[in-house]
Amino acid sequence: MELKELRAFVAVARNKSVTRAAETLGEAQPTVSRRLKNLEKAAGKPLFLRNKRPLQLTPLGDRLFAVAVPLVSSSSTVESILTDSPVDRDLNVMVSGLVVENILPRAIKEFSEAHPDVRFNLRVGTEEEVAVAVVRGEVEFGLSHALIPQPGLVNLGLGRHDYVLLTQPDHPVHSEPEITLKKIAEYPLVLGRVEGHVRGVIENQFSLAELRIDVPFEVGSIGMIKKFVSLGFGLGILPRIAITEAEYSEFRITTLAHLLPLERTQLLLIGEGQFESSAIDLIAKVTEIVQICETEIGTNREERIAVTDV
Repeated sequence: MELKELRAFVAVARNKSVTRAAETLGEAQPTVSRRLKNLEKAAGKPLFLRNKRPLQLTPLGDRLFAVAVPLVSSSSTVESILTDSPVDRDLNVMVSGLVVENILPRAIKEFSEAHPDVRFNLRVGTEEEVAVAVVRGEVEFGLSHALIPQPGLVNLGLGRHDYVLLTQPDHPVHSEPEITLKKIAEYPLVLGRVEGHVRGVIENQFSLAELRIDVPFEVGSIGMIKKFVSLGFGLGILPRIAITEAEYSEFRITTLAHLLPLERTQLLLIGEGQFESSAIDLIAKVTEIVQICETEIGTNREERIAVTDV
């Protein structure tokens, strides 16, 4: 068993694909496949379920992955010390869709400029998928919009944010001075999939108020919600962290802090969460952006502009 074989194994397990692992490692796909076969030959059993897509680890593969990750990471550190020169390092992170929409691109841009030697590998999934990836050790840490209980998982709140109502600037829902759930329920809504966390929060609050909502458009992404709202097909309800700076000019954004619960962007990690300095820097940048959203809880951008102009 060679270190190169373990590196190939870890890369395939993290990327769930031999092709993507080869791209990450900067090697040819047949080379990565050959190293996997050598490792499985030494193990005497398969390490991956070949009939599953994306690739999944077998129970033996799970156990090997837990041991191989720190070995591969430590070897990169040793190489750096012996050669007295930085080597490319991987930072593997998985986030939920809400976090990647607005917060992460801004953080990654600053992070990449500060750490050009670090190769950033990003995966996007549901809140539950992020939690599972962290527990399995597939990523260094995860970022999620929701608190996800999972054995062995540590949730750290980075900052609070409110939900906002997304409408066209002249939508009639704003005809009355105060937005209420009853008023919102009079209009069609554009929401995410029914199994999503945000959808669950929204439906629960309307149910508690004994109100029924009309959802003629159920879409699979935040971008599609914004698109349908911009075309006048309905109202959107999103966490503030999903709103970009430019969209405050395109839409009318109204806080729903008085109607829907505040939530926290969660940093998901295992145990003590021992990170390299580069990972700590990325977490710090994400936290900074999240906390900017926290300062706007309960406010409407129109009110802040009016105060500024005085």
